Amino acid sequence: MLDNIVKDNLQSVLESIELIKGRFSEITRVDDFISTPEGVLVLDAIAMRLQVIGELLKNTEKLVPSLFEKYPEIPWNKIMRLRDIISQ
Repeated sequence: MLDNIVKDNLQSVLESIELIKGRFSEITRVDDFISTPEGVLVLDAIAMRLQVIGELLKNTEKLVPSLFEKYPEIPWNKIMRLRDIISQ
């Protein structure tokens, strides 16, 4: 059961990354996020997905702390803290 939860969490992280990439494809410059209501909506959607990623990774770390130790080249703590920054 624990393996399924971790697998589902990581699958959701990958799905969120793909959604973010797709939403960024519409953005050509920074001002695109604030120059139209649609741009603001895209920014909000990306921010929400980043929060989801951070939350899923935090939950996964609680379940299997050793998992992230296998990949020290990835700044896991920064990714998880980004969720806290966005949420403020």
